[in-house]
Amino acid sequence: MTRSSGPTDRRTALVTAAVGAAGMSVLAIVFAAILDNVVDGDGIAAIDTPLTGWVAAHRYHGLTAVMTALTRLGDPLMLVAVMTVVVVVAAGPTRTVAPLGIGALAVAGFLLAVVAVKFVVGRPRPALPHPSVDIDGSSFPSGHSTGVCVVGIISAWLLTRWCVRSLAGQVAVWTMVLAVVAGVGFSRVYLGVHYLSDVLAGWVLGALWAGVVIAAGRLWEARPPTRSHRTDSARTP
Repeated sequence: MTRSSGPTDRRTALVTAAVGAAGMSVLAIVFAAILDNVVDGDGIAAIDTPLTGWVAAHRYHGLTAVMTALTRLGDPLMLVAVMTVVVVVAAGPTRTVAPLGIGALAVAGFLLAVVAVKFVVGRPRPALPHPSVDIDGSSFPSGHSTGVCVVGIISAWLLTRWCVRSLAGQVAVWTMVLAVVAGVGFSRVYLGVHYLSDVLAGWVLGALWAGVVIAAGRLWEARPPTRSHRTDSARTP
């Protein structure tokens, strides 16, 4: 990861981090609002049961097979594999192990956050007569939605920052990530393993944690160079 070359670059990184912090504050408020709805059973949570039942009643075999395959993109092992490939690819242009640290922080953080929130909230899974997938554990938030959002955002950020230079390529990367995030989220509701509010909360939590990780990466870049780095720079003709 290329170190910032001077005070201007460091100020830019700090301003970017500050703007990101404001955005993360908004996401935290939205997550708290969804959680409050779930606890009280009103707001977005009021439509969870009827919507889940309606979707279940309108499944058909072909789409169910597609959704079953698509939802596996949010499995923890799949997310770890994707993140590993991306950070290895990104480590080349940066010539540091910083992408590895960013990837590890992203994955470990979202896993801990999901486990903690699920334990505290303890929301039961949707009660459907014929669920497409049998699964245990707490429903809120959707771990698949959270994970695919975190890994997708961090992967896209790393790739478009250091690997994909063209605007068309960057747009393609972000479009693909958004499509996968949306698809996995929908698959969780379609298969009857999560309510809509679980998925929305997962997306918000995922975006929030991804923002924290990106801000940490930007602040790492903005730190003043070490004495040895300054000496090496001064010796460079």
